[in-house]
Amino acid sequence: MSDKLRIIKKKLEKEAWIYWVDDPASRELSKDAEPDVLWLISELEQSRAEVKELNALFDLQHTRTQKAEHLWRIATGNHNIVPDLGVLIDWLIRKA
Repeated sequence: MSDKLRIIKKKLEKEAWIYWVDDPASRELSKDAEPDVLWLISELEQSRAEVKELNALFDLQHTRTQKAEHLWRIATGNHNIVPDLGVLIDWLIRKA
């Protein structure tokens, strides 16, 4: 088994993906499976990058929404109310 396939096999075992030949006792990756395995790993890496990007965006939006809610509470005097996002956006547009 090539080093590349050995690395792929370890990644797959770590990710709980199993892609063996028909004989599980051999525990060898099928040569026919190599393109599929490489594609799966590529998709997994792309998905992880997308999740990381979306989490960063969500965190940024949450921080900005909290700041806007704080300003809304001060301006309206409604200190114990969390405004609906539509109400908050409408208020920000009118304020601008």
